[in-house]
Amino acid sequence: MVEPVDAVVERSEPGEVEVEGKVVVRFSISDVRVAKVSHGFVVATGVNVVARFLKHPERVVGLCGPGVQHRAASFVVRRIASAVVRADGGEIIEIYVEPVAVGLADGFITPWGGHASLFRQ
Repeated sequence: MVEPVDAVVERSEPGEVEVEGKVVVRFSISDVRVAKVSHGFVVATGVNVVARFLKHPERVVGLCGPGVQHRAASFVVRRIASAVVRADGGEIIEIYVEPVAVGLADGFITPWGGHASLFRQ
């Protein structure tokens, strides 16, 4: 049986990825929902993503996809987003959000490579 549980975020730290020293992508856990299932919990989170240029771009180009010239972008994970949640009954749950999963979900990383068409040269 699945039973929704009230959850309170006690602490949250944003994650950060730097792309080729030109763009910083920050992502944070924005919404947490918890359900009790059998002897454990299922946790779902919302993630806010904000990207900004660190340096003025040489050229800005549109979407990345099949047939569009682009090159893979190197990136460095500076921090992984995390949160500590207290569920009903005093259970404490630690949550970590993996930056590559965020990149895939938001289109920064595609099956054809990194979303570097922003930096096409």
